[in-house]
Amino acid sequence: MEKEAKLPYEVTFESDVRGSYLVLKVNQEDDLYGYQVEMMLSNNIPSLLEFNLRQKDIYRYLYYNITSKLKLSNLLERRKLKKIELLEILIEILQGILAGTNFLLNYDGYCIQEEYIFIHPETLQISLLYIPSPMKGGDLGQELGRLINRLIVAVDPNEESSDNLLLKILYLLNLQTFTLEGFLVSLRELKGEVLRESTIGTKTRSKEPQEQLPSNKLSQYPPKNHMPFEEGKIVIKKDNKACKEYKANKDTTLKEKKGLKKETVVSKAKQAAKEMDYTNRTKLMILLSETLILITVGLIFLETTILKNPATGQVDVASLMGVFILVSVINYLLFKKVFLKERITVVKEVETVKDHPPNSKQVKGFKENTAYPKKGTYAGNLDTVLLVSSNGRPNLISVQGGIKEKKPINGDLFIVGKLKEQVDYVVPKKTVSRVHAEIRHVDGGYFLKDLNSRNGTYLNGERIQSNIDFLLKDEDRVTFADAEYIFSFEENSR
Repeated sequence: MEKEAKLPYEVTFESDVRGSYLVLKVNQEDDLYGYQVEMMLSNNIPSLLEFNLRQKDIYRYLYYNITSKLKLSNLLERRKLKKIELLEILIEILQGILAGTNFLLNYDGYCIQEEYIFIHPETLQISLLYIPSPMKGGDLGQELGRLINRLIVAVDPNEESSDNLLLKILYLLNLQTFTLEGFLVSLRELKGEVLRESTIGTKTRSKEPQEQLPSNKLSQYPPKNHMPFEEGKIVIKKDNKACKEYKANKDTTLKEKKGLKKETVVSKAKQAAKEMDYTNRTKLMILLSETLILITVGLIFLETTILKNPATGQVDVASLMGVFILVSVINYLLFKKVFLKERITVVKEVETVKDHPPNSKQVKGFKENTAYPKKGTYAGNLDTVLLVSSNGRPNLISVQGGIKEKKPINGDLFIVGKLKEQVDYVVPKKTVSRVHAEIRHVDGGYFLKDLNSRNGTYLNGERIQSNIDFLLKDEDRVTFADAEYIFSFEENSR
């Protein structure tokens, strides 16, 4: 399960008919900045989560509306970032922090951690969590540095000129005169450069010399009239580990691509032939050789005094039987090892197929009388889900209008929603959120989690709280808004 970042207060998640909320529980004796609470309640502060304060018994609860928003950590787990997306995320975060000063908000009240930064799954608009309390503490510079290093690792290594952009960002972070305002100005310039590059043709772009660091423009920032932060400096050290990890990801991806280009049908056939390294004749020869060796060993034992009874001088029957049983066991084990190798190879081939399920677009809805191929035959298309079921993978089953739709849950993370680009299964209903819920396979179990959907996710008729894992059992009813499914491990549709 996900490990939540630490906050000074107890964190829970709640859902009702109006939406999903992140809730912080504050003791009565804990201080809150009253003027900041009033500012947050009375104003629509840019890039800040919608905020509300409720009193229950001796506790105060800070409610943050996270309806239809994803944790940044969820987004980074699903896909790589483009250069322009990295810059836009950083720019929005910095703009939000700086805009907060106009509403008397402090830098150290922001939670700049990927678990508590929320993002719109389609527009990538950022919403920040701000805690109006001196208990928040923390160092904004360190949190921002860790976040940037995490985002750098998440950048797509295949995108052109991404290395140069990341070097510029790291260079800006390590300027002795670093300030938030200066960093924001520089990021905006870098965004302009990326947008201009995207409008230039590939040939023209390849002829241009790469910009060297430090550049004259970047070295001019921050401007003289900037807003100081902690006496004008934020100490953010470059994370060499993050840079190495990004480079390793890029090198690995390039190697995989080259390998795929060189791979041919002939080479695959040769590799398969090597795996079947025991022919029937070879197996027979090996077994005969092993039998002769064992017989020879037995004769040696008979000729020596090891098996003879010292009193009678005759061969001891009990010892002889013991040797015979031992020889038989060894022979059986060798026989089993040789003749089961082919079976083991076949099992490995089946597991390889299981790890590469059919494309989700090719798994169509089907009627109840769908004919499945018999064992050992080839269906000729990818519309069957028999392989997934026989391997123990569950399905989401929906019956509407007499037609049964059976969607296999392939992979350890399965996202449901209506935003085609970011989900594994599209539910084309207006009531379903863009990224509605997830089913995650962990330690042999399957867990359902609502991802802050507007209309909620239901398990056996009861609405579940968002961002909390609920264990799924065979034949459970799972409802995304008003789209109902059965979670099932059934082998065949009936």
